[in-house]
Amino acid sequence: AVRLSHEEYTVGWICPLPINMHAARVVLDDTHEILPNKPGDRNVYLLGRIGQHNIVITSLEERKYDAVNAAVAAANMHRSFPSIFLHMVVGIAGGVPQSGDIRLGDVVVGTEVVEHGLVRKTLSHRIYERTIVHKAPKVFSEAISRFEADRLPSVSNMLATLADVGSRNPVMANAAEDRLFDSGYDHRTGMSDCNSCGEEWEIDRARRATGFPRIHYGLIASGTQVIKHGETRDKTAELLGGVLCFEVETAGVMDLFPCLAVRGISNYADSHKDGLWEGYASAAAAAYARELL
Repeated sequence: AVRLSHEEYTVGWICPLPINMHAARVVLDDTHEILPNKPGDRNVYLLGRIGQHNIVITSLEERKYDAVNAAVAAANMHRSFPSIFLHMVVGIAGGVPQSGDIRLGDVVVGTEVVEHGLVRKTLSHRIYERTIVHKAPKVFSEAISRFEADRLPSVSNMLATLADVGSRNPVMANAAEDRLFDSGYDHRTGMSDCNSCGEEWEIDRARRATGFPRIHYGLIASGTQVIKHGETRDKTAELLGGVLCFEVETAGVMDLFPCLAVRGISNYADSHKDGLWEGYASAAAAAYARELL
């Protein structure tokens, strides 16, 4: 394997979950020899290349998936690899289906990220409010413009990567059913899947002409708590100004470094959340990030 110096790596790619890191590994052009961490840096790294970019990839410690630990991971990455100037957080998120027909497996790219915190609880749901809004770095905004200006080949390359990932990693193939329930209908307690959920509460959506994921650009909400309640999702998305998806890590990185959030939609931030789409959503986000770079 190729061995480079710490100073030759310029892109930092943070994966909240191990499955996100697995997807990132698959989309690399080459992997490089691992280098020693600086003292005190507990991150586990994967090093490699996409195009002309040398990339450092890490994921968060198991069961420590939040903004604080994302910030720690980013700070440690910078200590060990001081030349990094492009930062990305690439993972999965809970989508807001009313915002532009977002569906499972779609990719949301955060042109802005809003930090939000819990203000108060009521009997039926929680109330959140926005605190800070971060814009995507200019270099990524320009890359997004180039991606969209050349949309057909860009998307074709992304989909080819996604198909390749799925063929080599069945856990990342698009196999599961995409079901959306009314935001007022909660999951049947004690049931591991939605087979017992009332079909009359399922929202009937027009079939897409293709089974390919769509790419959405806009506002991502990054907060302190995972949202798993449909009505809370809808109220909070509206309150924060038209949120496309919810996650809990990017705000921690953005407090330290400008970065781009790329999220595959693996659930609808409601009580029907399961893990069936996590592999495919991880692969879709990684495929987009690769093509953008």
